[in-house]
Amino acid sequence: MILRRLAEGLRRRDWFTIFMEVVIVVVGVFIGIEVSNWNQERQNRAMAESYLQRLSADLGAEAVTWEDALQYFRTTHRHARAALEAFETPADQLDERFLIDLYQASQERNLSIRSATYDELVSTGGIEYLADSQFREALGIHYDLSYRRQAVVEDITEYRPTVRRHMDFRLQDAIVDACGDEYVPHPFGYAGVRLPESCEIELADEPVEKEIRRLHANLEVEQHLRYQLSNLRSRIQALESALDGTLNMRSAVQQLIEEKNQ
Repeated sequence: MILRRLAEGLRRRDWFTIFMEVVIVVVGVFIGIEVSNWNQERQNRAMAESYLQRLSADLGAEAVTWEDALQYFRTTHRHARAALEAFETPADQLDERFLIDLYQASQERNLSIRSATYDELVSTGGIEYLADSQFREALGIHYDLSYRRQAVVEDITEYRPTVRRHMDFRLQDAIVDACGDEYVPHPFGYAGVRLPESCEIELADEPVEKEIRRLHANLEVEQHLRYQLSNLRSRIQALESALDGTLNMRSAVQQLIEEKNQ
C-alpha cells in the first residue's frame, strides 16, 4: 500500500506525500529494529540469569566436593602421621592401631569437578552474555585453578602400592571390612565419601603381633610413608585453597544474580 502511494505521488510529483511516506517507512523500520533489539536484549538477560543460576549450583556442588575431600584427606593425614611416629616406638609396644594407621594412610579418592555450565558457556559463546570481561576472566581463572588443584589432590604416590604389597591380605580384608569408606548423602545429588575416625579389627593376637614386627622393620614402607605424609600435606593445602576460592566465586555469582533482580 505504501509503495502504491509512493508510485502515485511520483506520478503526480507530490513531494510532500513522498516525503511523508518515506518518513513512515524509516520510522517503521527503526521501531522494528528497536523492538527486535529490546527483545533480544531481554532474551540475553534471561539467558544470562539462567546461566548464573546454574553456575551457582555447580559452584555449590564443587564446594561440597572440596570440603568432603578435605575432611577425607585430613583423616588420612592423621593416620599417616600416627603411623610414622609409631616407627620411633619399639614394635613390642604397638598394637593393631599401627597396622590400621599404615593402611588408612594409603587411602585415595578421585574428585569430580562439576563444570558443565562453564564448559557450555565457553563452547557456545554464551559466556559473552555474563557481566563484564573482568568477571569472565575471574571465572576462567577459577576453573583453571580447580583443574590444577584436582591434579594435585589425585597425585598418587608409591606408598599405596608399597604398603598393600607388603601387608598380609587377610589383615587388609579385616581393615577394609571394619574401617572402609563410608558413604554419606550430600546436597546436589551425590554421596560423599568419609573415612571413620576410629575402628577396630577382629583378628587373633598372634598374626597381628607378627605383622606389626614385620612391617615395623620394613624400611621401604617407612621411607614411602615419609613422602606420603608430605604429599598429603600438599593436598590438604590445595584443598583448602580450592574451597576458599570456590566459595568466593560462588559469592560473586550470587551477587550478580541479586544485582540483575533489582
